[in-house]
Amino acid sequence: MLSKEVEKEVIRHLNQIRLLLFLEKEDTKARLIVSVVNKMPDLEKDIITRKYLHRDSEYTRHQMIYKDMEISHGLYGKVRLRGLFKIALVLGLTKTMTASIIQKDWRQERMLNENFLSVDDNEALVSFLYESGIYITLDLEREGQVELQQAMKKLEPLEAEVIARKYLSREAEYTRHQAVYKELGLSSGTYKKYRLRALTKLAAKLSDLIK
Repeated sequence: MLSKEVEKEVIRHLNQIRLLLFLEKEDTKARLIVSVVNKMPDLEKDIITRKYLHRDSEYTRHQMIYKDMEISHGLYGKVRLRGLFKIALVLGLTKTMTASIIQKDWRQERMLNENFLSVDDNEALVSFLYESGIYITLDLEREGQVELQQAMKKLEPLEAEVIARKYLSREAEYTRHQAVYKELGLSSGTYKKYRLRALTKLAAKLSDLIK
């Protein structure tokens, strides 16, 4: 999770940008942050805009937003932090996506088969992929991006499609496994086989980056 200090700093920047937008005096930083927000998944974009960039934002309480959006307080908090993290990333206030921000459905898996990754390696690779997806979405460069692109090209087409949809797409953080395998017309078992096989191949190619 973002530290309180970084969260406050991001919000300070957003408050400044809201004022510039209101005065129609956008500067380079304002245009950059607005661009980042526009590239966010729809839920993040809506929350960040309502809470920080709308002209009435300073009078809009968190409770008003999540009740109006008909989502839980917990989900609202997680999505808001994900959005703030991405802005902090662009502003150079943070570099690493912490575990608590990432969707954790993969934590339930226990890949004990010797052909697959260990749980720790799986966790490190999935974190790397989610982070890479954010950088790609925001048009930012990061260490390992070229290596990831090369490793993705070595995968079978369906393996690459599974990884791209589940971990690298704009909505990856909010995309459940079930949604991916249904869209691809796969059974749950077939999807899992392709996904784990792809993760194993990527881990072998990217081992120096995910340790």
